[in-house]
Amino acid sequence: MRLLFRSLLIYPLPYLLACVAGVGLLTLFPFNFRQPNNAVISDGLTLSYPGTAYAAHPHEALSSLYHFTIVLHCTPKAGEPGRIGRILSSAKDGWSQNFAITQWGRGLNIQFFSRDSRQFNEMTVENVFATRAPVWIAITFNGETLRCYVNGVKKAERHTGPMALAQWKAEYPLVVGTDPNGGLQWEGSLHRAAIFDRTFSRGDLRRPGLIFKHYSSIIHYNFDKGHTPYVRSTGTDADSMYVPPLYKPYDRITLLDTYRLLGKQRLYVRDIIANIFFFLPVGFFSAMFLGRSFKNSIAIVILSVIFGLLLSACVECLQIDLPSRFSSMFDVVSNTAGAAIGAAIALRFTNYNQGTYNDERRLAEDRSRTGN
Repeated sequence: MRLLFRSLLIYPLPYLLACVAGVGLLTLFPFNFRQPNNAVISDGLTLSYPGTAYAAHPHEALSSLYHFTIVLHCTPKAGEPGRIGRILSSAKDGWSQNFAITQWGRGLNIQFFSRDSRQFNEMTVENVFATRAPVWIAITFNGETLRCYVNGVKKAERHTGPMALAQWKAEYPLVVGTDPNGGLQWEGSLHRAAIFDRTFSRGDLRRPGLIFKHYSSIIHYNFDKGHTPYVRSTGTDADSMYVPPLYKPYDRITLLDTYRLLGKQRLYVRDIIANIFFFLPVGFFSAMFLGRSFKNSIAIVILSVIFGLLLSACVECLQIDLPSRFSSMFDVVSNTAGAAIGAAIALRFTNYNQGTYNDERRLAEDRSRTGN
């Protein structure tokens, strides 16, 4: 124990470098900065983690809808309880969206935002994905009632009252397979996705494949006949769906985006505590290293905190391009707090304030030179 204490006093730099290397290894592993996009046009748009696709440009036609029918033809990979995957959405991020259609276990969750009431209207449909067979999903809204049909059979209905869908944000793109930030990965094959500016009856939806022959859609992606990296819409709003060769979500959350997520992004106490303990050694060993050059304890703490802040900010910026990581200013704050606590512990550990650190270091150096 005494030998370890002496090594910390005389050679703190190797311990600090080991901490920095450990932070990089644990926060950036597996270093897949150029991860291939697991979204392939093969028997539809087949998606697995990590895989996404999105409209090359937002669809202006979505801002003028009063009635609509959304038709999806898809084959889920699995329907295990607890599995959550975003099949299709028109959104800017996980919180700002026009609509979102999400697989929730074997069921389906449908959300539409009403700009006049400024709230989400939500409907849940059970046992949509009871098997792995292909399924036709049709979601209709006639101005007051939201309905969901599965293979031509009405599964759910909700009276919402009038919703001002015509005030949807035109700049929100269509995203397939994930939310715009790369979260909520859906796994399966999407064969068709279409949006009509009219409401179909139950009789029309019993044979959904025929409605594409008799009615024009504003958006229609037939992924069974598409080719990467662009799948062109055959609807009146003929914009392309982009399938990037490398995994790159539509809009990754950066540190500068954190301010607009206040009150929306959930904070987990366990993550905050883990971040604090994770950077405790960084603050501790940086203070030990700085104590060799500085006698002022306040300067040591401030410099240790700045070092922890810069290290955390660098890690969070690098995580922007990692599929399994998300950048967050909250992580930077908790990491910096951990570095500050570690520096304070180092001050107490080496008795900086009492001026005994330099004496201990000189004594340890003298003993090492004399071999005693």
